[in-house]
Amino acid sequence: MGVRILKILIVVNLLFGCKTIREAKMLKVAVKQGVPETSEWIGGKDGGEWVNFIVKNDTLHIDTYNDFTNQFKTRYTYKINCESSNEKQIRRAFKFTNGEKVFWDTKRETFNCLEFIEKKAEKKEPYTH
Repeated sequence: MGVRILKILIVVNLLFGCKTIREAKMLKVAVKQGVPETSEWIGGKDGGEWVNFIVKNDTLHIDTYNDFTNQFKTRYTYKINCESSNEKQIRRAFKFTNGEKVFWDTKRETFNCLEFIEKKAEKKEPYTH
């Protein structure tokens, strides 16, 4: 019985560990091209984007980067209206962007704490932590 559980654990580790290793390799290359180290890959093997969440006081900036060129694409800015919302909760509520707007998990309470301010797609130095 113990050998069977060990085999299952090894398979699970290989399946989920590979994604982390793959994303770490992708981020290493992207950082050399200007993507902040604090960015996360949102997407799959067929595409997605790098997303960097910056929380400063009561403001949230979401910077996105092109999945092929790693160049800065868009900054979405929100006002955080709930003191109890933190960056981790905001990251969990984030789903993806389509280049025009941000899509959120509306079932998460944090979603109701965010007030959209603006979207900028100009070539500007991205915010960093």
